[in-house]
Amino acid sequence: MRACAAPRAGARPRVAPRRPRRSDRVSARRSSDPLGGASPLEEAPPPLLIIPGFLSDAAQYEGMADALRRLARFASVDVVPLRASDWYPTLAGGDFRAILDAIDASATAASGATIGPDDAHHPDDARRLVVVAHSAGGWLARCWMGSRPYSGGVVYAGAGRVRTLLTLGTPHYSLERYPFGRVPERRERDGLEQADDVHDETYETYEKDSLRRGHSEERSEESLRSEALADLRARAPGSTLALTNLRYPGAYEPGVRYVAVCGSGARGASCRVGADFNFGDALRLATSAERRAAVFAGVSYAASCGRAEEDGDGVCPVETAMLEGAERVVLEGVGHQPGVGRCWYGDDEAVARWAEFLL
Repeated sequence: MRACAAPRAGARPRVAPRRPRRSDRVSARRSSDPLGGASPLEEAPPPLLIIPGFLSDAAQYEGMADALRRLARFASVDVVPLRASDWYPTLAGGDFRAILDAIDASATAASGATIGPDDAHHPDDARRLVVVAHSAGGWLARCWMGSRPYSGGVVYAGAGRVRTLLTLGTPHYSLERYPFGRVPERRERDGLEQADDVHDETYETYEKDSLRRGHSEERSEESLRSEALADLRARAPGSTLALTNLRYPGAYEPGVRYVAVCGSGARGASCRVGADFNFGDALRLATSAERRAAVFAGVSYAASCGRAEEDGDGVCPVETAMLEGAERVVLEGVGHQPGVGRCWYGDDEAVARWAEFLL
């Protein structure tokens, strides 16, 4: 296991400010009993569920799970049993139903409750899950928590089973401008044509700020809102991520604590020198390991936020990971994935830094 770069003496994870959100009114449930008794979290530790990232196998997260078990703060620690091959159909335009079904089954097993949108059977607070979701698993968790139909008309409504959602390097606001393109998803009976898919909170997200940065002139709120919603509406039929941001913007679910974590210190590099410059040219220009890492980071960052020269975890830029309304945590020196020469979210030292935000 690779050790994380030591943070500066006395340094703690950087917590970025956030705007108020819809679920602030229920945040008091986490405080101790005012009469001096122990909090519910102390009386009965909750179960924890880890959701793997895109094209990742559950086995990759066993080290993370072991580190969390050693903390002895959770009734159980489980990983959604996904294989890398489970993700392959989505590369060819398949929907994420199989992934969401696996999340739902694992959540049901861990919390001991199945909840529908009109179901009164909610788990007691001690069985509500702490969910740790890596990369694409973060926005898929947000989709699974929602109460609107997904492909095939299935409704997961998982929010009632969740007390905390902590995302690790999740590109919540990715523009999905991948260098090799993207096959639009094929979904059926997801109710997307209904007008109530748009919420007032939808434009209060990265899309609005992104649009403003992309124009030198001042833009009115109405203009930004209109363009942001038009972009999401255009992408939502072929993108579960855009669908999630359209229906469940930001820290959307009342009663759920949202924490957005992203590593930093991997600055992307741009090597685009002309209109015909492509990914192969970037590889040929990358003559050192450090330069290659910067170029690959830059390609990933540009696909996500439109700019290569950003800071992030080597795959996800910090700004794209900072979900609107969530508690925002930036971990210096922590990378997106294992095996790339730097500490990643699942290493013991990194887990110790973000685990303090789970309860």
